[in-house]
Amino acid sequence: MTEEGLTQFTHHDQLHSNAGVQTCTPSTHVPCLGGIADDYETRCSVKSVHEVISQFDSAKRELVKSIGFGGLLQFPALTEINRNLAVWLLRKADVNSQSIVIDHSRIFTFSKEDVKLAFGIPAAGKRVMQIESGCPGSQVAYVRSCLNLTGKDSRCEKAAQEVLQRQYYTAMHAEEKASFKVAFVVFFFVMATLFAPPSKHDHSRTDFWAALGRPNEIGSYDWSSYVIGHLLFAAAKLQSDLTKNIHSPLITGCILFLQVLYLGSIDLGVLNMPHNSFPRSQWFTPERIRAMLAADTVHNLRGMPRPSAEVCYTWAKMSGRAQQHSTTTRLFDAAMHWVSVLNISEE
Repeated sequence: MTEEGLTQFTHHDQLHSNAGVQTCTPSTHVPCLGGIADDYETRCSVKSVHEVISQFDSAKRELVKSIGFGGLLQFPALTEINRNLAVWLLRKADVNSQSIVIDHSRIFTFSKEDVKLAFGIPAAGKRVMQIESGCPGSQVAYVRSCLNLTGKDSRCEKAAQEVLQRQYYTAMHAEEKASFKVAFVVFFFVMATLFAPPSKHDHSRTDFWAALGRPNEIGSYDWSSYVIGHLLFAAAKLQSDLTKNIHSPLITGCILFLQVLYLGSIDLGVLNMPHNSFPRSQWFTPERIRAMLAADTVHNLRGMPRPSAEVCYTWAKMSGRAQQHSTTTRLFDAAMHWVSVLNISEE
């Protein structure tokens, strides 16, 4: 597990969770998706993502691009997350290897670069969370001012959405642009619960606020690692909750990422999409997701990987390098065999 992954946020989430976290080895049993997640809850609201973004004018869209989040402008018109698939994938997630593990021959390792490929957000730069120092009070005050929060008001999600949907009839001035950039990140990492949903209703995470103190530098932070970190924690927590038979466990983390990764990595025949345009999430419309899920569940053996040469994700690159190394080794062994047979000098 990378330092940018689980370690940078585990301390914070343990303070806000009643359930202990244990790393559980994913079961190799592949359950039927129907009905397994009826009792699970999630705060993921992908519907609001498209609804808000689709209302942006050209000025707001340019501000989104300026902070490195331009890929989200192509977010599809999804209305919900398939909870059954989400639970199944989180159960299959192995935190230590940072992979979806179905069995020894079907392993989909993922990385922060895959988050960038899926959503088009920054995957390099400074760490979003600084556990050692936390978020300075001055920066907390600044973010609250950008969201127009006063007193003890902590409804960051609603406040962020109001800033994003505010109408401007003249050109936005510098302070308004800064507030928009801050609100955009708060909205997508909290209210829309796309990347790192909080565990309580209308309760905002503030562990990333230190990265918002200078709005023009938001794009210089490694947001993809932050997403991976919370996703790994979500997988470990769900597996722990299942072990403890906790009633109605909450699904957190960026579960849409796992779905985009998985459905784009398995061989579904005519439904396979070429990996030549990004972000990958833009192609996962509700109709296509339903068709891909139906095709995947038809077969007794689910999740068969596509040829690695057709896939852009980390697991495919690792597989391709392994195959290349194996081929090179075989060629070398064959060459050395003939050197021995023909008694050719190696000098």
